[in-house]
Amino acid sequence: EVVGPAQAVALKHRCVVSVTGAVDVVTDGERVARTSGANSMMTKVTGTGCSLGALVAAAIACTPHDPFIGALTAHAVFKASGTLACKAARGPGALSGLLCDELYALSRDAHPLEALVQDNVDVGV
Repeated sequence: EVVGPAQAVALKHRCVVSVTGAVDVVTDGERVARTSGANSMMTKVTGTGCSLGALVAAAIACTPHDPFIGALTAHAVFKASGTLACKAARGPGALSGLLCDELYALSRDAHPLEALVQDNVDVGV
């Protein structure tokens, strides 16, 4: 389990730590949240981690009062977008473009973020 080490790093460095996988973990050392969705095809597309990192940075810039919520929101949005893109993609080549399209088309109505976040954490986009 990655939660313990992630919490230790977050507490030691007073930051938010994200660990990606089938279920992403986001922690500030005290709060822990998980987001699920997408599928293993995401690991076949170069740049998905970089895209998530950029989205996390942008979301934290919009939530300077609570970087945990910013990072969690970014992970939930990325997982939701990835889930929709993976459903439409026939392979990783198509997935790259479809993921970009889903991120471009973001709206609260199109992406039920709260349903993709476990542990009763309010994403609050």
